[in-house]
Amino acid sequence: MRINRSLNIRELHCEEWKVFQSRIADLEKGTSYPLGEDRFEIDHGADYFAFFTRLGQLRYYVALDGERVVAVAAAILRRVPPANREKPKTVWYLCDLKVHPEYRGRYLPVSIFVHAFPKLYPRCPRGYAISMDADSERPNRVALMLKRFPLAPMSIAARLGIISLDAKQMQEVAPVLREHFGCVSYLSLIGKKDIILQSTGAPMPLLHVQFGPCAERGFTEPLEDYVHMFCVSIDHPLLEVLRHQRIYPSATATVVQHRMEKWDWEFILTSDI
Repeated sequence: MRINRSLNIRELHCEEWKVFQSRIADLEKGTSYPLGEDRFEIDHGADYFAFFTRLGQLRYYVALDGERVVAVAAAILRRVPPANREKPKTVWYLCDLKVHPEYRGRYLPVSIFVHAFPKLYPRCPRGYAISMDADSERPNRVALMLKRFPLAPMSIAARLGIISLDAKQMQEVAPVLREHFGCVSYLSLIGKKDIILQSTGAPMPLLHVQFGPCAERGFTEPLEDYVHMFCVSIDHPLLEVLRHQRIYPSATATVVQHRMEKWDWEFILTSDI
């Protein structure tokens, strides 16, 4: 594997986060993702790490070329249930994998995982990751890479359909969501993770629909002029109900897992991704 030996891979301790966060945020600039007919970039706000620490215990890794951050990856230790009403279990959520365009093709994600593996795997031997699909018609490149990870190969577990609704549509769909998942509320992540639309250059007024065992408390009703976003597995019967209302996913994502074959993935929310 063509790995640049001059790069330094290390874990950041929490007291170092503020020192590195502007350099880490620079990696996101210029990287966009599809959303229906539009595209978006991500902005984590003044505290880059706040989005991740709300989900569990964060371990954060960087690859450095001198002082320059050229790749990052995060592992969050969290407790999630295999299925609704089952006892939560500890798992790793692998996320925020990014490599600077100039350094792609050097197997930096594998290098970071190999560096972190001896400490993380003994603590918990199972985990999952979610990657937005660049093209819903083609295999997810990140998922294919993780399937080939030699120490703990992952397999594709599910594909998620991401639904985006206005307030009126959300009011109509909410009873169906409650029927399938129970209580529903609407969470804002403003300042923690904003979606910057390519078409406007401004943050999307966005609420993440909360339901299921990992839901956070949010607004009790949909809000006018906001997009209301949630995700479910592509094969979930809810999507068939929505199709009859001419509501379709605006984007998709792929879930990969290691030793989590029995999970049903209904705990995943768009506020996690």
